[in-house]
Amino acid sequence: MGARASSPLRTPSRALPYTALTFLACVAFGHAAQAHSGFPLGQHVAVHPNDDRFVVLRTSYGVLITRDGGETWGWVCETAVGNHDAEPTLTVTSEGIVYVAASSGVTVSVDGGCTWMEIPALRNRWIVDLAPDPADPRHVLMLEQTALPGEAPTSGVWRTLGPTEADPLGSAFDADLLPLALRVAPSDPEHFYVSALRLTGERQGLLLASADRGSTWTSRVIPDSSATQLPFVAAIDRADPRRAWVRLAGDVATGAVDFQRVLETPDMGESWITRFEVAAEIRGFALAPSNDRIALGLAFEPGTAPEGSAPLGIYVGAAPDWTFSLVASGGTHCLGWPDTRLFACQSSEEVGFDLGVSRDGAATFETWLRREDVRPLACGVETPAASQCDADWAYVCPDLGNACAPASTESSDGAETTGGEDASAKAGCNCAADRRRPHAGAWGWLLLAAGWAGGCSIRTARRR
Repeated sequence: MGARASSPLRTPSRALPYTALTFLACVAFGHAAQAHSGFPLGQHVAVHPNDDRFVVLRTSYGVLITRDGGETWGWVCETAVGNHDAEPTLTVTSEGIVYVAASSGVTVSVDGGCTWMEIPALRNRWIVDLAPDPADPRHVLMLEQTALPGEAPTSGVWRTLGPTEADPLGSAFDADLLPLALRVAPSDPEHFYVSALRLTGERQGLLLASADRGSTWTSRVIPDSSATQLPFVAAIDRADPRRAWVRLAGDVATGAVDFQRVLETPDMGESWITRFEVAAEIRGFALAPSNDRIALGLAFEPGTAPEGSAPLGIYVGAAPDWTFSLVASGGTHCLGWPDTRLFACQSSEEVGFDLGVSRDGAATFETWLRREDVRPLACGVETPAASQCDADWAYVCPDLGNACAPASTESSDGAETTGGEDASAKAGCNCAADRRRPHAGAWGWLLLAAGWAGGCSIRTARRR
């Protein structure tokens, strides 16, 4: 890769042949835990499909929820949500039910984030991705990868039956596959795509495609993918269910510049075109509702950009040639393009907001969130968000720069709530309080089970 360092940004459109990929010795996974790090960041945004004012944001310090179009944001701690992973995935159904998935299962809130319930069938199962079901947006599809010491790995797709019920859907994957991401074709709910890493043999990245909702799967190698170029299926064409895009998350956190890529397949993985290569982390990917533009968000963890990396910000490419250019500067840690609005997670130190909204394809942004305006979610005192988050607020609020300001003390129904001055005082907001120690979660167990931990660290690239 040394010859490429002089050109940090490339937008080729050449067809790639199939090649046998060599698995490198270790999987680099340096960001296994960012929760309560020194850099509060937005990481994944989800919008209610029927209420554009209801937005949920996963951050490095918990889950944020707005029901009023960004006028106010309520914070919910990891303890209440029921996960302690650095980067859990989440989604919102057409009925406003919020699902959050992580290494210990899936938790669900039907009341806007105050109360959380688990899905018993998924308890202790590692759910790595969630996708709304286009066949019925009240339901969610879930991608499982569970690997525990002494047990054979299990993996496959699940579908919710009700808020806290789920059943397996279709056939299970081979035991040596590590599923990484799931997408469903918006125009044809029969078409499922899963990107995965094979843990045996040449240990290549694969695109698993199904045209019958997971009953049968075809498997094709993703060019240039490996354990250090992990493949994440990013989007399916909104009109053509055979066309998909895959993001390769390379190892860029070790001090050396490596290229991350975006690949396109027009035929369910039979052929591939490299659409974008860049010496930076591709943290966000969003396909416009008009189906003719793609936005990519480039970023590093603050202070970790290697020498020779590409300019960070939002790059936009347009059909048919998908030539990408920098449209908005500033490290971009997530993107979402659910409607005419493009959501972007950036940093208020760089651009003046932590979540912004653009209505002109990233040319200009309006501020939706500054983290100093975050308050604990106003909930009844007996709810998990109230009873379990007081102590955590002491760890979080100093990092937000809001002087630990209190939230409203009255909920929409007039009930007594936490999050006001008393709760803030009770939490202490001790800026010198020790942060909780992050942990690697199920990835560490996975490596032990697979037999290739070998003293290496691994990192995911779970960003949207």
